[in-house]
This record gives sequence, C-alpha cells and structure tokens, in this order.
Amino acid sequence: MEIITKNDCLDELEIKEILEGLIEKYEIPVFTEDVLIEKGVVPHSHPVLTLGTRTCDPLVILKTFIHEQLHWFEAGHPRLDEAMGYLGIKYKNKGEFDENRSFYIHIIVCFNTRNILKKLVSKEDLEYIYKQWQPYPLMEDFIVENFDEVEGDLRKFEMVYLN
Repeated sequence: MEIITKNDCLDELEIKEILEGLIEKYEIPVFTEDVLIEKGVVPHSHPVLTLGTRTCDPLVILKTFIHEQLHWFEAGHPRLDEAMGYLGIKYKNKGEFDENRSFYIHIIVCFNTRNILKKLVSKEDLEYIYKQWQPYPLMEDFIVENFDEVEGDLRKFEMVYLN
C-alpha cells in the first residue's frame, strides 16, 4: 500500500508518519492499494481512501482508517445486496443518514470497525476512541446497544470481517 500526501505539508506528513506506525504496529485489514492524506478534507473511502488532518491522535486515526477500509470490504462483498435487503426489513433508519442505503451500509461498517478495534486495543483505549468526536454518534450507540444481535445478522451473510 502506498500512502501519498496531497500537498506534502507538515500536517499531512505527520499523519502519514502516524499511519505508517499504526500499520506496522497493528494487524489492520487493508483493501486499498493507495491512501491519500489531504489537509482539510473530510475522511472518505471512495474513489480513493482519503484521510484528513483534523486530529493527530493515533487511536482516532486508527479508528478512521479501519472504518474507511471497511467501506471497501462491504462494497466488494458478494452478498452485500442480500444483506442490505435483510437489514432494510429488520432495522429502520434513525434519521442520522439522509438515505436508507447509507444507514444500512454503516451498520456493516460501524459494527466491523468496533469489532476489529475490540481485538486490537485495550478496553480503555476502545472507550477512549468512542468518547472522541464521532461522525455518526446515533449509529455508534445503536451498535453498542445491539452488538450481539447485529453480529448475528451480519454472520448470516458472511459480513463479519474475520482476520
């Protein structure tokens, strides 16, 4: 995987260095060949996984990187449409997402992100990560409250990431 900085500014280079250290330290699922780091951008997965420079906190960067990688996992999964149909019947959008499809995708991505982090970091670090600013706080609460049930639902479609 190649980590590229858009402008080679100090903020971007710092995030690159932190991310390289995280990749070396943890067994992180990687589904992309390139990662772009760009100052001032909102992290996103497609068309190129892109991280911003809002925080230099390694644990928050770890969570964000895993989250964005998992968008590639779900997008390429052969049973995605089947799982989405099931989730669409079982769960209703809590209003945090403009479209239902994004809500159901984030059930998959946010569950798997938390599940992976539970295996990589201590309980204290996990609690710390989720006390920081979250882009989808209602979804994160939903995942915590329904973790076992969501895990069972995703297992039906082989959508629990197993490393």
